[in-house]
Amino acid sequence: MRLFRKLIRKLISRTDAYVKRKSYDPVRQPGTFYETKFLPAEVSLLRAGNFRLFSAYSKPLIRELKNQINLNLNDEQKKDKAFVAHIEKEYIKCYLFNHMQPNEFFLYRLYEKSLTEREHWLSDRERWDVLHQRFKTAIHNEINEKLSFYSLAKDFFKREACEVSAITSLESFVDFINRHHDIFIKPMEGYYGHRTYKLRVKNNQEASNVWKKLSDNGRWIVEELIVQDERMAKWNRSSVNTVRIPSFITAEGKHHILVPIFRAGSKGKIVDNTSSGGYYASIDPDTGVINSDGVDKEGLYVEKHPDTKIKFKGWQVPEWQELKSICERLHRSLPPHHRYVAFDFALSSTKGWMVIEANWGQLFGQGPANHGIRKEFFEYTKK
Repeated sequence: MRLFRKLIRKLISRTDAYVKRKSYDPVRQPGTFYETKFLPAEVSLLRAGNFRLFSAYSKPLIRELKNQINLNLNDEQKKDKAFVAHIEKEYIKCYLFNHMQPNEFFLYRLYEKSLTEREHWLSDRERWDVLHQRFKTAIHNEINEKLSFYSLAKDFFKREACEVSAITSLESFVDFINRHHDIFIKPMEGYYGHRTYKLRVKNNQEASNVWKKLSDNGRWIVEELIVQDERMAKWNRSSVNTVRIPSFITAEGKHHILVPIFRAGSKGKIVDNTSSGGYYASIDPDTGVINSDGVDKEGLYVEKHPDTKIKFKGWQVPEWQELKSICERLHRSLPPHHRYVAFDFALSSTKGWMVIEANWGQLFGQGPANHGIRKEFFEYTKK
């Protein structure tokens, strides 16, 4: 049995390498030997013994698949063993051939789609592989390091920011606080809204205490607090609600947008990330109208925001054409090697649309939009 499992691991690893070599072809044609003959035989083998053989290769993957089945299937479907077996089998096909993780398999409803239809959907793994291959990690770091991006795009921030670290003087921080008593604090290389704070600093003594706590614990960017427009604030008043725009400049110099998303936080949270309980929905890039239901961190859909009861689908993002114009001007202002950036924007009550931060390789709205963007992604990122 040990030798047989070793053989299975080797088979999957070689298959994975074979598929990866094919992945960078933006149009993978169905009907290949791999798809029509080799893959079903392999899937049948891995299906034996209730995934015991496959579990030997990737136990965490199977645990997550079971978790997603529990989250996404109703009680009647879970009781239907034949249906569950079908879902499991179809997922393994998606994993081997399309590189999909269990949450993507359900979020994109790939269990409802044929092998050919699945080719239109871009997996997170393939997205990261292509971006690292074509644009290199150094570019990623230049954008994701928040102070670095602030220095590149200062005019589009429309608010003041400063670094706080072991090399920041107390005097410079106190001067900043005397200009902006309401501040927002983020770790310099943070993700998903973790370790972010919103503070009102009333006097120099409080400023000194904040400076001491921050400078002793890494590097931080402290920003003038955004007072958001009422049209955005009504979704959730404790967070700044944002729009994320995946922005591309092609090798020929043309600007494209791929499936923007609207994000709204949940009651009591200061950020709108889904990891903090927020929701997102896809936006029609031409009109700025939300064209999907909201989605939470588990990939579950809601018609209305659970707290404010505002319906997602059909809501018009304010000043959409102006936002798109700002996005393109911002992107073209960056060094030319930044061909792809996902920008987060907020709408200020007094200064209009302003950039919050930039993300490299981040979320596309193909799930809620029910539209795969794999072909466009490869086209826009080609050298």
